Amino acid sequence: GDSRPLTAQQEKAWADMPDNEDAIAEEVQELDTKLSKASVEHDAITKRAANEKKMEELKAQLSDWAGETQSHAEELTRRRAAWEPAVRDMAQRVSRKFSEYFKAFNCVGEVELETHEDFEQYALNIKVQWRSSEDLHTLSDGGRDSGGERSVATMAYLIALQDVNPCPFRVVDEINQAMDPSNERRIFECITRATDDQ
Repeated sequence: GDSRPLTAQQEKAWADMPDNEDAIAEEVQELDTKLSKASVEHDAITKRAANEKKMEELKAQLSDWAGETQSHAEELTRRRAAWEPAVRDMAQRVSRKFSEYFKAFNCVGEVELETHEDFEQYALNIKVQWRSSEDLHTLSDGGRDSGGERSVATMAYLIALQDVNPCPFRVVDEINQAMDPSNERRIFECITRATDDQ
């Protein structure tokens, strides 16, 4: 063996060692417990490192998605800017014609474009005022319009659409059923005027 003398540190360690079997067994158990804890801590550190790596991957993916979302939002804004003015213009043209035809009935009417963030929620609202004593309101709002009034408004709207969307014919079943004869005549005059304008 090695015949070199022990250092002071080694001598102290030798002196501190237990000198009976029970104390040695206790020391071994204590060292086993420390070793076991070190193993658990190592597993936790390994898991933490794996989780941190996964988090970084998810952050990168989230960043990519945010970039794509921003890109899609910009494209949507660009497309909306291209077509929405044309839709607004069409709605205004329909509204002008609708108002013009509605004057033949001594009433007030307009068509209003309702916009939303969700394109499926876009709508054209027909607004009417049959008598000067009432407010302009959305057609059929609260059931306040009679069947004849709804028929007149529907026909005036369809005729107004002809200016924006020319169509050789439109089929409407029994539209005049609830109309009185004077309103039927006025609708016919509106149809005649619209076809003359074409």
